[in-house]
Amino acid sequence: MVEILPSVRFEADDPKPVGFVNEVDEAHLDAVGNALRGIAKAVASASEGHEAALRVRFCSVRYTPTLPFVLYSFHIACIGDNGDFIDETDEGGEISYALVANHAVEVQREAALLFLYELLFRREALRQALDPSEGREGEADAVVAIADDKARREFRDRIHRGWRLAATSIAQRAAATGLPLHVRYEVDALPTRDDVVRRIPRLRLAYNDVDIAREAIDKQVSMIGGSDPRISAPGLMQADEDALQRLMASLGMRQWVSQTTRDAEVCGNGYLVTAAGPEPYLYALRPEEVEILAPGSYAVSRGGSKELVRGHVVHLRGIEQFESPYGISYLEPILDEYRRRHILERVAHGANYVLGVRPPNSEEGSWAQQMVDMTERSLAESNKRLDDLLQYPRKWMRDARKGLYFPGQERM
Repeated sequence: MVEILPSVRFEADDPKPVGFVNEVDEAHLDAVGNALRGIAKAVASASEGHEAALRVRFCSVRYTPTLPFVLYSFHIACIGDNGDFIDETDEGGEISYALVANHAVEVQREAALLFLYELLFRREALRQALDPSEGREGEADAVVAIADDKARREFRDRIHRGWRLAATSIAQRAAATGLPLHVRYEVDALPTRDDVVRRIPRLRLAYNDVDIAREAIDKQVSMIGGSDPRISAPGLMQADEDALQRLMASLGMRQWVSQTTRDAEVCGNGYLVTAAGPEPYLYALRPEEVEILAPGSYAVSRGGSKELVRGHVVHLRGIEQFESPYGISYLEPILDEYRRRHILERVAHGANYVLGVRPPNSEEGSWAQQMVDMTERSLAESNKRLDDLLQYPRKWMRDARKGLYFPGQERM
């Protein structure tokens, strides 16, 4: 994407693009919102009189350290109430697309427009590919690659004449091809508790199933929460320090902190409770059961009942949102990739079954071999994308220490 967005520039020896801000203040976020609402207004004007077929919601997320500075945006995969992935375009739903708010406003505007171009060109191409009369079943990966190339060339041609023309042009094309656009902007990607909770099962599966993602998370957890806490205080005798240290170890302090940090990184939120009593003890709350009532006030919702949490709660967030008190997962940028991998693996499983029961030179066997070749190629490309996205924690951080989590809880 770097070479496609005309406003992306770099100074010598600086990995951050020009205009990148470390902290997103209110003025910068307001400017981002105005720019993205401007796109929505231009699209609406060009789409007047047409009922929307493709609905897009732009939203903002904060940059997260260890992710690459050249991550400008990503699709927020849609998860249904039952925890399954949903193709929003098939369901008539809304596609959520997140822009990293730390980047320059113009860069975000261009990234948003590029997404609209790629979305429309892909839908046009796939609609033709899925038409039986076209005879292109099984070529979805090639169809998408060609469509993306065409979309980017069209985008480059239009954006150099101004963002407003680019927005109007793609909206007019969408209406003309029977796929009218509707665009809006909302600050937070997952503003409500329900938005966050329904994604947790899939995020846990992504952590468990994708080795690259699990390695990245575990290395970060080891760096943040995996060291043994040291107890020291003025006037404390060494014997007393050692006794306190043994108490901390008996409480499993390190493992509780590590697992709460992992909850935050994977589920978006982690909650560690210190409970008072004759002997203080620690425990973690399941993120999907926690409701934030007010700053510092939490309840556990379970089986239709709600119980106030007693004790001191430390709330850790993966990626902090701007208005919502709930965090979002560090794995959100890879969740859509995980969805694609899940589909590819199912296709490969089916194709390998066909190869096992049909002769390789038969029509079915030939088709199945093409599917196997396609999925292997696509999964290799997916591994490359994941490796690029998670390169820093995987290749530059030390290996996760042993005993990071409680025995038997190395997976979520």
